[in-house]
Amino acid sequence: MKRPSIVVTTPTGSKICGKCRSPIINPFFPNELPASCPSCGRELDYSAYMIKSKLAEIKRKDKTK
Repeated sequence: MKRPSIVVTTPTGSKICGKCRSPIINPFFPNELPASCPSCGRELDYSAYMIKSKLAEIKRKDKTK
């Protein structure tokens, strides 16, 4: 079994597969994150992406105080 690929955020804010570098989009449900990469088929690990987006949310809240 292949190891999961980590989802990486580009400087422009889009999500890409850490293995094949293809964009991560779900054409059928745009607001949902797919379980596997549309290009290489590897399972996707969103843990790093979720941590980074949570930190960005905390920073935005701190600036508004």
